Amino acid sequence: MNKQMLSFLSLILVISLVIIGCGNAGQDASSGKSEQQPEEKDSKELVIALVPKATTSEWFLPAKDGVDKALKEFGKPYKLLYVSGSSETDVAGQIKTIEDLISRKVDGIIISCTDGKALAPEIDKAVEEGIPVVAFDSDAPDSKRMAYYGTNNIDTGFSAGKAMAEMIDGKGKVAVVMGVLGASNEMDRLEGFKKALKEYPDIEIVNVIDTQGDRAKAAEAAANLMSSNPDIVGIFGNTGIAAPGMAQGVVEAGYAGKVKLVGMDDVPDNIRFLKEDVMNAIVVQSPYDMGYNSAKALLDFFETGEAPKEAMNFVPAKIMTKDDF
Repeated sequence: MNKQMLSFLSLILVISLVIIGCGNAGQDASSGKSEQQPEEKDSKELVIALVPKATTSEWFLPAKDGVDKALKEFGKPYKLLYVSGSSETDVAGQIKTIEDLISRKVDGIIISCTDGKALAPEIDKAVEEGIPVVAFDSDAPDSKRMAYYGTNNIDTGFSAGKAMAEMIDGKGKVAVVMGVLGASNEMDRLEGFKKALKEYPDIEIVNVIDTQGDRAKAAEAAANLMSSNPDIVGIFGNTGIAAPGMAQGVVEAGYAGKVKLVGMDDVPDNIRFLKEDVMNAIVVQSPYDMGYNSAKALLDFFETGEAPKEAMNFVPAKIMTKDDF
């Protein structure tokens, strides 16, 4: 009897241990799985490339801040690459940058195009490789880019032209100091500027100067322009690099306060020239919003698989004078 009872108790003990062991094994597998799934989802680092016209341009830094803000809000691990060619005229360098990003298999690209037509084939290659592309500031409208976020540059140029016309009482000779002749955003601004001045038959545009995205060249061009054309009454500097260069050249030529100057962007030197009454007005864009909205479009696409409803998304710009600072 005791022997039978002992055998029975031993059997009960073995069964209990098996049940407990199975229960623990099931619990470990379940908890391991539940911990592992989010880890796999979150461990993939999102790699986004922001490609400005030039990383050396201070104007693009707020755009970088905007992209970074959107990525932080997304709440997942990420790496933000900030890469481009050597200068705003280095179209080949920007093309090479896109090729490198395709090879690296980044998750998305946000780009301000040095030359939209030249970059369109590379943008298309990126999209065909499964890398969505959003343009900001300077577009490539004939490419497969998903959307554009930036200023309506024709309207911006028109506003600059109207401001200039009012300053010079609707008459006189004016000139335009470009950054890079051929960049889509700058050509649109030039188109808008000319369109505004068509309403004033007594205003003549006597020169449009390409300064190759170089501030020193813009200063030299403006100084030479005033020395050879002292009857010019107004100049439009149509980028955040060309404008302060233009103002510096006018100062060096001894024409500060004698010619009306309208520039682009609220970069520090433009604000300084406004306060010193060298420059009369600037058109202020919002590169931060361009960067933020571009990144949001990419991130929404990753989440939903849907592109923005509108391909062209304009970020407002406004004319500002010394009184606004």
